[in-house]
Amino acid sequence: MREKTVFPWVHFLGLTNYALCIHFLGSLAAFPALRELELPMNDVRDFELVSTSFPHLEILDLSYNQLTNVALVKLGTLPKLKQLNLSGNDLESLPTEMSRPVASERPE
Repeated sequence: MREKTVFPWVHFLGLTNYALCIHFLGSLAAFPALRELELPMNDVRDFELVSTSFPHLEILDLSYNQLTNVALVKLGTLPKLKQLNLSGNDLESLPTEMSRPVASERPE
């Protein structure tokens, strides 16, 4: 059974300081048109993303969470991401995978 898209017109979603659970990002499939997602000051540590997750997302704020380097690598699957805020996550370094060049399929 295919999940119904509940909010196909929503482009911005702000969820600051809700103590969201680890797998909450996957439940946002009801918002396929999101271009900006703000999730600061939650308890996001890790999440699951598939290649079709957030196909239009350009701005993502994951500041002041509990992110790990493993979770950060998964953000590379977001095809249109332009701005990423990771402030306050107590990261000592970024994963080496984030510094590798990636072939772009979109024209510049």
